[in-house]
Amino acid sequence: MSKKIVSFFLALVMICLSFLPGNFSIFEITANASQENLFSTADTIITQIKESDDLIHETDLLVWDGKTKTAPKAGDGSKENPYEISTAVELAWYANKVNTGNSSSNSSNRKLCAKLVNDIDLGGHNWYSFRIGQSWYFAGTFDGQGHIIYNLYSETDKNDQGGLFGNAGLTSSPALIKNIKFVNARVVSNYSGSSMGTGRTGIVCGSLFYSGSTIENVSVSGTITLGAQDCNVIAAGSIAGHLDRGTIRNCYSDVTIDLTKSKNLRTSYAYGASNSLKEGTGGIVGTWMSSSENGSYIENCTFA
Repeated sequence: MSKKIVSFFLALVMICLSFLPGNFSIFEITANASQENLFSTADTIITQIKESDDLIHETDLLVWDGKTKTAPKAGDGSKENPYEISTAVELAWYANKVNTGNSSSNSSNRKLCAKLVNDIDLGGHNWYSFRIGQSWYFAGTFDGQGHIIYNLYSETDKNDQGGLFGNAGLTSSPALIKNIKFVNARVVSNYSGSSMGTGRTGIVCGSLFYSGSTIENVSVSGTITLGAQDCNVIAAGSIAGHLDRGTIRNCYSDVTIDLTKSKNLRTSYAYGASNSLKEGTGGIVGTWMSSSENGSYIENCTFA
């Protein structure tokens, strides 16, 4: 009976090997191998099959070229039927669509909702001009559904908010951003100025505003670089630059904030600096309005 089991297991392993890419290293299995060695070899093969599948999953993503926009094939942007984003070009289309909501005639575009149905690779192209919620605020729901956004890059010397999103949240229409993982994100702000409330920088968004607006179940890894030597107003946090009457919960950050060129910034810790300061950096947010005054909350968040 044991020989039959081993023979069946051998056949199963060989079938698995037949589906592997051509560059996979095939092990020689001799007919007189012991059962112990056979099972050890089979375990190794199965492990490498899994690793090969993971690699294929990453490299098969359609990498964004920095300009192309294509409408999603499913969804209408409502809460009940959000756009289904499967590629980076569809994410760029969605960002552009939301950002056309800057006038009274199409303000409902600010509330358009979307969900990721695949991992996304932004290819390291500058996302700044596409950031979701620019002159006006994003006020919809964006659900990553546990997917990964690779290689977000945003750089500017302007005073606007920077990140995947710019400004998120309206007084009567809170924003919800959830269930996303950012890998190898890079945000660079070279802004130098003196106007309060400008130059706010985060990987998820520049600023999160108003009660009910929430960022939850998000993890980020990468770098934020502040390049202006005489900057007095930048708020930089790995999740959001500034938090004002919103909630950030269940988030994790492994982000390096580079202050080597910015001589005037105060460095703070997980929660960021009080908004009484013009500038601050933090592991989760840069600056925030006190919860006792304005209903801002940071809950169950950690950073490396």
